[in-house]
Amino acid sequence: QDASSKDAGPLPTGWVERSKPKSKGGGIVYVNELTGEERRERPLERKSGIWEARRMPGGGLIYVNKLTGAERIERPLEWTAEELRRLVLRQSFDITDKDKSGFLSKPELSLLLRRVNQFIK
Repeated sequence: QDASSKDAGPLPTGWVERSKPKSKGGGIVYVNELTGEERRERPLERKSGIWEARRMPGGGLIYVNKLTGAERIERPLEWTAEELRRLVLRQSFDITDKDKSGFLSKPELSLLLRRVNQFIK
C-alpha cells in the first residue's frame, strides 16, 4: 500500500492495519479486532458516530463531537455494547489460546471459562 492510505484519515473503530508476511501473500491488510474479519480494501469510516474527524490546517486530525461541539486530539472510542462484548471475548480467546492455533484445547477452554466467570461475578 502507498503513503496515501495514511492520508485517508483514521480507520473505523476496531480496525487496524497490518503487514502480511511475504509467505502469506505480502502487502497490507486491514483486520477488525472485534469480529476477526480481514480484508485488503481499506474500510470506510462509519458515518453514524457522534465524533467526526477533521483535518487541521497543519495537517493533523482533530475529533469534533457533533452533539456537543467538544474537540479532542485523541481518537474517541465509539463502541456499541455488542462491539465491546465481541472485543472482550476475542481478547480473552486470544490470551487463552497459548499455542496460537486458533482452537482451544480442553485446558485452554477451562481457563477461558474461569476468566469469563470472573467477569460475570
